[in-house]
Amino acid sequence: MIMIEKNFRQLILIAVMLFSVGYVPAQEKSAIIHFENKKHDFGQINPQKDSIFTTTFFFENKGNTPLIIQKITTSCGCTVPEWTKEVVKSGQKGSIRITFNPKGYSGKFSKSIFVKSNAEKDVIILRIEGIVKSKKQKHI
Repeated sequence: MIMIEKNFRQLILIAVMLFSVGYVPAQEKSAIIHFENKKHDFGQINPQKDSIFTTTFFFENKGNTPLIIQKITTSCGCTVPEWTKEVVKSGQKGSIRITFNPKGYSGKFSKSIFVKSNAEKDVIILRIEGIVKSKKQKHI
């Protein structure tokens, strides 16, 4: 009986050791999109006829697999995105250029840009904001 108990303990110990050796957590492989800034403030803008305003958001893939920007949508048609369409490899950078047309706007504005990708956090929200001076306002 003692011999069986000893053999059973040894068998359990060997099983635990084998399981422990096989259990090395695999490093998760994913793309990680990191933006230098997620918000841009245009401040006060004076719209002229057919004037548009642009800003660029820069990002880096800090993950260990290629990053793909799948789609970018905006909260209104006055905001148009252009972005890096190529695959962004680990350690590489890309950009998203946002064009804002203030036609028809007066006063404060805040617009959202939704960036969908294959990254660990699959949707990132960027923002642009500012104040559109109306034509009636005087320069001080």
